[in-house]
Amino acid sequence: MSAAGVGGAELLSLVLEFEVEKGGTPPGTVGRAIHALFFEILRELNPDLAEKIHSMRPYKPFTLSPLCLLYTSPSPRDLSTSRMPSSA
Repeated sequence: MSAAGVGGAELLSLVLEFEVEKGGTPPGTVGRAIHALFFEILRELNPDLAEKIHSMRPYKPFTLSPLCLLYTSPSPRDLSTSRMPSSA
């Protein structure tokens, strides 16, 4: 996690890495799950802040990015077209 002060406010960056425990791949659309996990963690740390941020409309003071799936060894069906990002 990193933080930088800008105009009296802190900007924080938190990167979470997940691994599939029992084979398979996670679903492609996990945005709502990431959003729920963020609020679950925030609620455990500071319930009042979690409620305040959750009730803000229309914008919230955070952003969440979708998962980037990295395939280190494509399955046989993926050999013709690897889905590994070119930057990996």
